Amino acid sequence: MLESTPAHLRKVQEYELQSLKEPTEDQRKAKSKHLNLFHKLPQDNESYGLVHFDFSDGNYHVDMETGAITVFDFDNCMYCWYIYKVKIKC
Repeated sequence: MLESTPAHLRKVQEYELQSLKEPTEDQRKAKSKHLNLFHKLPQDNESYGLVHFDFSDGNYHVDMETGAITVFDFDNCMYCWYIYKVKIKC
């Protein structure tokens, strides 16, 4: 599946597969199914674009006096759906 995917989407797929240390075949299939659903989403300016992709506590600073937020460490940036990295903890 990776070979037939456009380069900007292939990077997302590779990232997801690498997030599993030693994926089982079932995990690969589940990731693939998940990614196929994303590929059906629109890629317009409102839902798709450059995403930081590593937004964690160590990659931003909040100025407590002004409330200004400075984000840094952009080496994982990629084009993706804005909603992609949102996770809901149950």
